[in-house]
Amino acid sequence: MAKRGLTVTKDHTSQFLKAVGVLTNTKVMVGVPEANDEREDSSVTNAEIGYMMENGVPEHNVPARPHLVPGVRRAQPKVVDYLKQAGRLAMDGRPDGVERALMSAGQTAVTSVKGLIREGIAPPLADSTVRARARKRKGARLEMERRAAGEAPSTDLVKPLINTAQYLNSITYVLRKTK
Repeated sequence: MAKRGLTVTKDHTSQFLKAVGVLTNTKVMVGVPEANDEREDSSVTNAEIGYMMENGVPEHNVPARPHLVPGVRRAQPKVVDYLKQAGRLAMDGRPDGVERALMSAGQTAVTSVKGLIREGIAPPLADSTVRARARKRKGARLEMERRAAGEAPSTDLVKPLINTAQYLNSITYVLRKTK
């Protein structure tokens, strides 16, 4: 009589469980982590600047310039592809691959956010802000000349959210372990 049942030649259960654990217990977060928060030129932190720019500060006449949420949303199709890849790698029992796919998703979102900022977030800067930048920035001087000549304010030469690039350079992603 033949023996019935399952014969296990190699057990990959632990690798599978580890990979699924990495996938289900890791968050990809995009923004300004505490490690990138400090600034050289101000007591206001990069995270505070990000929040104020994303939401605006009406009491100080600072308009909202949403960039984090729209930037991540713009990258969503590529990010979803990386998350699908992470799921496939988890099913293959490859925890290192899962983590690399999550890192790729985070970097894709960061690249999108920074690209959106570099394109120029509307509305254009106020004349007073452009004047203040004109002391040190050629683009701001040229923008003031354009405006003086009657051209409409734009974000071509003077980019909102980019002055010293400290805020721009602080935007990154982190992988955070959950329970």
